[in-house]
Amino acid sequence: MEYFSRVFRKKYIFAFSALVFVLAVIVIFNNHVKVSRADSGDLSGWAWSSNIGWVSLNCQDLNVCSTSDYKVQMDLTTGALSGYAWSSNIGWIQFNPTGPYPASPQTSAVIDPTTGVASGWMRALSYDSSYDDGWDGWINITSATSANGIFNGWAWGGLVVGWLNFSNVTVPSVTNPNTPTSTPTSTNPVTPTSTPTSTNPVTPTSTPTSTNPVTPPLTPTSTVQCSFSANSSYLIPPQAVTLSWICQNADSCSIDNGIGSVNNVSGTVNASPTSTTSYTLTCSNNTSGSTVTETSTVIVGPGVHEIAP
Repeated sequence: MEYFSRVFRKKYIFAFSALVFVLAVIVIFNNHVKVSRADSGDLSGWAWSSNIGWVSLNCQDLNVCSTSDYKVQMDLTTGALSGYAWSSNIGWIQFNPTGPYPASPQTSAVIDPTTGVASGWMRALSYDSSYDDGWDGWINITSATSANGIFNGWAWGGLVVGWLNFSNVTVPSVTNPNTPTSTPTSTNPVTPTSTPTSTNPVTPTSTPTSTNPVTPPLTPTSTVQCSFSANSSYLIPPQAVTLSWICQNADSCSIDNGIGSVNNVSGTVNASPTSTTSYTLTCSNNTSGSTVTETSTVIVGPGVHEIAP
């Protein structure tokens, strides 16, 4: 009887040890699965532009995930952002477009996991650079940070998108985020005055794919774009005229008829022609070799002469 008792105790100990081993394996496997699923996190909420309105960063914002499963995600290791946001006015906005990018930094949108500072480029996929306005769809994160799960700051999308405000967007937590170091002035964009509802944006009718929901017609380049005008097309001496301009992607600019080199981004200059004159603004990009010229003509009328009595 004692022999059988010893055998039974050994079998019991072996069975118990095997059970503990199996449970340990299950726990380790579950933990591994949880870690691997936590490699990325979803952004959610709304960004705001006074030009194009509300932009949704997650299909849950509109409760349309069953028909259009779009979202913007962040890699919790590198901070890289990927995926698509939706605007009812300009369509899909991609957060990880391929380069080359219009200017520094040469990277798509990213939030630094250590500092929480955001930078890089997004792109609206409905752009068409064949239009007269030359809009190329690029959106640059200029001043934004992530802290305590909230994304604060601004991105600039040119004349079409304007300033894009991320103050209503939540992001996965990052390590050691810093408080934003600067705040855009009140003259930048208009602060949203209303809360987005499900009736604001139009429900997306298609699901973005890896091949881009809207195929860009051209590869982005550093094309120079300028507008140039005079505040008056007619004057009588000795009146003066003010010439003004604004440019994108220009490295150097000049105006003829004795004015010379001018600021490559924007500016104004006064001129006092004594006869009808056409002023030409010429701007160039050193990298792409792109050059643009814009002309503004000022008609000079006859001067006023005093007649002696």
